[in-house]
Amino acid sequence: MSEEKILSAIEQGLLNRELNECERYVLGKSWQGERYTKIANDSGYETNYIKQVGAKLWSELSSATGKTITKKNLRIVIEPGEIETKQRLPVVPSPDTTTAVNVSSPPISYPSTPVAPGSVL
Repeated sequence: MSEEKILSAIEQGLLNRELNECERYVLGKSWQGERYTKIANDSGYETNYIKQVGAKLWSELSSATGKTITKKNLRIVIEPGEIETKQRLPVVPSPDTTTAVNVSSPPISYPSTPVAPGSVL
């Protein structure tokens, strides 16, 4: 599974939200096994900030999966084939487009002469 598919699956299947650009970068690079210092150097962010973003992600993922997730065990705990939606939305059937609906309304009548402002019809 590609990194982009894994990120999308985590967003949609576990977190139920879109990751911001920095979160996606940290998660993607962590998935590849890169260290925080390299992620920071490559991204232009401070190492401490990258660590904070990572800590927040691991906490959210731990809550979503019920398992302790860290940067080191990320690939072991979250296997691409096992990412499932924790909160599935109810399936709403699409409307039946083959059934005609008869909508009739009374005809609209308009005055035959101009109406003064403020008058009641």
